[in-house]
Amino acid sequence: MTVETTEESRREIEIIWYHLDLLETVSDITTSSSKYCDEDKSVSYITTWNP
Repeated sequence: MTVETTEESRREIEIIWYHLDLLETVSDITTSSSKYCDEDKSVSYITTWNP
């Protein structure tokens, strides 16, 4: 195993964690905005993506 592969895999792990964090944030935003408009889910998505 070279140092490059270790560095590479570390970067991949960082990317995975970044995506997981992003997903969590998006779901947080969706739940908080759906509190405002529970009756229409599409409205909450519009609220989420166009602040």
